Amino acid sequence: MTSQDQQAESEHELEEKQSFERDSEPDEQTQGPALNQPRRWIVVAVEALLIAGALVAMVLVWRQATPQVYIGSGVRDVSFRPRLVLAAIGFAVLAGLLLLDLLRQMVLAIRVRH
Repeated sequence: MTSQDQQAESEHELEEKQSFERDSEPDEQTQGPALNQPRRWIVVAVEALLIAGALVAMVLVWRQATPQVYIGSGVRDVSFRPRLVLAAIGFAVLAGLLLLDLLRQMVLAIRVRH
């Protein structure tokens, strides 16, 4: 091998190494959102409002789903409207799921970046 061939080969290896190092380093654009971003607190506040709304809706729908009729001498008859009972349960489940996500967002907002 001539010295020119050796020099060209070493330059080629150096270019490959630099290209590999560039590709292996994550870009800020491709890393995704940082964990402790301040906007997570905004998400927490919005989810808290949504939870409160879902709970209020659940109570209102449940009251409509279970009307009570008083039949003389203190006897009470409660009837159930299945669709409204199901809607109230749906609002309760929605509030629970939102609460779980609210807690997750709080943990991610508080967590210190390492």
